[in-house]
Amino acid sequence: MIRRIIIPKKKTYTLEIPESFIGKKIELIAFEIKEPETDPSLAKEVTAIGSLFAKFDGLTFDSKGTYFFSREEATDYE
Repeated sequence: MIRRIIIPKKKTYTLEIPESFIGKKIELIAFEIKEPETDPSLAKEVTAIGSLFAKFDGLTFDSKGTYFFSREEATDYE
């Protein structure tokens, strides 16, 4: 298999294929690779969330923590 990502400088491009491809049916495909668009408002939200977590030292999303949820404590209203 051959995969190349290029930025062509002219209309023609020469590609050398392996000897093992000679006499076989092969497929060549060319299409434009578009860069993912970034939403400026999303970037602001990510920055805001990052600065919020920076204020709380030790705050993590580690699901392997030692916290144990007790349903009895949660429903004990007295």
